Amino acid sequence: MTGILNVLLIIGAVLFMVFFFGMCVFVHELGHFLAAKWRGLHIVAFSIGFKKVWSKTYHGVEYRIGCIPCGGYVDLPQIDSSSDEKVVDGVTLPPAKPIDRIITAAAGPLFNILFGLLLGVLVWYYGIPASSPKMSKIVVASVEAGSPEYRAGLRPGDVIVKLNGKTFHENWQRFVSDVIFTVGEVKLTVKRDGKTFDIGYVPAANLNVMKQERIAVPFFQPLIPLKMYPREGSLAEQAGIRPGDILLAVNGRPVADFYEIHYLLGERDRISMLVRRDGKDIEITGIVPKREVVADVYQLGVMFASTKPPTLEKVLPGSPAEKAGLKVGEQLLRIDNRPIDSTQQAIKLIAGSGGRTLTLELLDHGKTLSRTVIPTPQVSYDIGVDFAAIEHPTPWQQLSDVVIMTGNAVRGIAYYLAHKAGVSQQSSTLKPSNLSGPLGIGRLIFQSVYHGSLIQGFYVIVMITFSLGLLNIMPIPVLDGGHIVMALLEMIFRRPVPARILQPVYVFFITFLILFMIYVTVYDVFRFLPDSATGAAGKEVETEKSPAAATTTKPTEAHHDAAPAHP
Repeated sequence: MTGILNVLLIIGAVLFMVFFFGMCVFVHELGHFLAAKWRGLHIVAFSIGFKKVWSKTYHGVEYRIGCIPCGGYVDLPQIDSSSDEKVVDGVTLPPAKPIDRIITAAAGPLFNILFGLLLGVLVWYYGIPASSPKMSKIVVASVEAGSPEYRAGLRPGDVIVKLNGKTFHENWQRFVSDVIFTVGEVKLTVKRDGKTFDIGYVPAANLNVMKQERIAVPFFQPLIPLKMYPREGSLAEQAGIRPGDILLAVNGRPVADFYEIHYLLGERDRISMLVRRDGKDIEITGIVPKREVVADVYQLGVMFASTKPPTLEKVLPGSPAEKAGLKVGEQLLRIDNRPIDSTQQAIKLIAGSGGRTLTLELLDHGKTLSRTVIPTPQVSYDIGVDFAAIEHPTPWQQLSDVVIMTGNAVRGIAYYLAHKAGVSQQSSTLKPSNLSGPLGIGRLIFQSVYHGSLIQGFYVIVMITFSLGLLNIMPIPVLDGGHIVMALLEMIFRRPVPARILQPVYVFFITFLILFMIYVTVYDVFRFLPDSATGAAGKEVETEKSPAAATTTKPTEAHHDAAPAHP
């Protein structure tokens, strides 16, 4: 039954991807079509999809349906800005006025923006999961030894109150984005032992996280407040947990992150929780979690860093791994004499062990160790409380975010290229290879629905349609913005740009765009490869269906094999 549901989910995610990716392009072309009809331009054809399989001519316009449902196009010969005569079916078309060409060209991006604002209302109403609650300060939980931040003096327990000289009030994912988009040195204003000082460092590509992208994701992890949101009528609500309570400990054991929770919930039949509410610590007792065993899936209770061989990055409290003496920093070499090359391989062998005793060969500071451990069945515990922070950005906020993100990305890539060319001392880890083409965009849409929800899928579509509108309005020949610039030049100089000037310019930019599309598509293909997937994950949870793992959407832990959504 689970397999059938998974297949249906995959089919649904694929259909969502194809339809709404196509809608982004279709809406763009619809804008051109309606504007051209309004301004009286000659329209040869309007197509839904590509590679025509059916057509019908109505009022001089050929309406087509293609067998490739990935957008559409409008054939508008008069949008061409050159002075050449436009001849269609032996009829010479009169030149279109510059203002008509401007309106027609601008209508495509405008419709993308309107479409994004319309879908953005759904995102605003239902909300989307955030990587953390919004924070005005960040407590550093851990810093990777030898990293730029560690060498600059950042240590666990430090409290970051400013980034690049500015205060912040944002979730962890947005904070990470601000670091990634920083050009040159990152400056953290830190409080430690009552003193405030600045720590500056030049960010480096973090190969433990998003390995294929090689961008400056921070090498430190935050202590994220575990805010709880009990569902109506749930055990948590009946026990007295209120929305916004911060979880500090379960059964007297401190909780540092989401991954520890599901083990601690299973320690006793009745659990107690220490929460912080309005600055006061309150203990809530007598909660009885609902227990559900996931059939034929087993776990040790560890988290692996994406190294070869895998390194134990966390040993969860109360887990079989903790009881067997496994320690953070040890590398997993073999399971039952079988060499382990990847995190995914280790997860698969443990999950499918059937609960039999496993012999692990580990490497600890050059010393080889052997330990036996008995995996336990994967169990989910439910007390009716959600830990995911939900944000409700308005449609205008969503548009603003894409505009800012697009500007920062262009700026970062420009500095990277300028540094490579030797004309700038400052640089960025953002590169043209970090961009995605249709293949990567389709993959992103699919994953947002398959691993997330319809609302998360709509949120991705909103970002894509906004980006499509912004991209096309750029003043580059062959794009809508280029047509607008050519029309403005004609209005200023009162004559069209000669074809002998436009033709080589158009050929250059068409060739450039085709080559660039091939370039980004090659990198999109790389992202499908196993090593790329491992790098993007950064950290893999050892269990395949951990309820705790599903509650977090940290950008440094963006991919998990978890299924249940709430502990």
